[in-house]
Amino acid sequence: MNPSIRRTLPSSTRSVVFQWASKCSSRQFSQSSCRAVVKAPLVMKPKVPAQMSSKTRMDETMRGIARNMVPDDLGLLPGTFVRPVWKNLPSIFLEPKMRWRMEWMYWKSKVQNFVSLLAFCKYINKKLPMRLRERKRRAIELHKDMYNHFASGSLGALQETCCNGLYQTFAARISRRPPTSPVLVWKLHKYLRFPHSMTISGARVVSDRAAALPGADGMGIRQVIVRIQSRQSLITPSALVSQLGEQQIQELENQQQEKQKDCTEYIVLQRMMWGGKDGDWKVWGLTEETTIEDLDTNPMFAPGISLKDRLEMMTSK
Repeated sequence: MNPSIRRTLPSSTRSVVFQWASKCSSRQFSQSSCRAVVKAPLVMKPKVPAQMSSKTRMDETMRGIARNMVPDDLGLLPGTFVRPVWKNLPSIFLEPKMRWRMEWMYWKSKVQNFVSLLAFCKYINKKLPMRLRERKRRAIELHKDMYNHFASGSLGALQETCCNGLYQTFAARISRRPPTSPVLVWKLHKYLRFPHSMTISGARVVSDRAAALPGADGMGIRQVIVRIQSRQSLITPSALVSQLGEQQIQELENQQQEKQKDCTEYIVLQRMMWGGKDGDWKVWGLTEETTIEDLDTNPMFAPGISLKDRLEMMTSK
C-alpha cells in the first residue's frame, strides 16, 4: 500500500485493510470469488483434401488410358497451307495482288511452321529429333506401300501403314470387291522430275507442322505434307497374275502402258507422340492445294494473325 495513503487512514481502518490484503494475497486462483471463465472445447474441423488442378486430372486420366484407345485420326491441323504448283498459282501479270498474297502467305507459313516445329522438338519436348532428312524418303516408301497393299487387299498391312480413318476407307472399298475378282495391279512407272516438275526426286516437302495436344503433357502430333508427282497405273487383270501365261502377261503390260496417268498427290504423313515417346510415321491421307477462296474464308489465313494466335487456334481445336 502506498505510504501516503496509509498515513491518512485511521488506525482501525488500516487494520481492516491489512486483513483484507493478507487474505487476497494468500488466496489461490482456484479459490477466487471471481466467476470462472469456462472455455468451450475446440472443435477440430475436418481437413479438406487437396484438390488436383484440371491439368493434373487430365494428365492422370491420359496416363490411365491405353495408347490404342486414343484415335490417331484427329484431322488436318487447322491453318495448314499447301502451296499450289506453278500452273495453279494466280498469274503474275493478270492477278498480281492475288499472286503476291499467295506467295506472302506461303513464306509466312513456312517461317511460322519451322519456329513451331523447333519449339516442339527442342523446348516443349527436349532432345526430340526433328527428322528432317527422312521425310521425303518415308513419304515415297509409304506412298508405294499404301497403293500396293490396297491393290492386293492386304488389310493387316494397310492397318500398319495408314491411320484409322484412311484404313476404314480402304477396308470399305476392298469389302465391296466381288469375292471371285482377281487382285488389282498397281504400278509406279516413274517419278516426274525436272523439267516435268520442279524437283529432282519427284517429291517435295510443302508443309511440316507440329503441335502439343492441349491438356496433357508428353502428347503431341506432327504432320508433314509431301507433294509426289508420278506416273502410275491401276488395272484389273482378267485372272490372277500367277496364273497368266507369257502372252497374257504381255497383254497386261500393254494395258499398264495404255492406262498410265500423271498424278500430283499431296500425301500427309502423321506421327503421334504419347507419354513423351515418338511413334511411327503413318499415312493420314491425301489433301488438296490451298486456293484463293481458302484464304478468304479460313480465319487462320486472315491478315494480322500472329504465330501466337495460330498456335492458340491450333491447340483449341
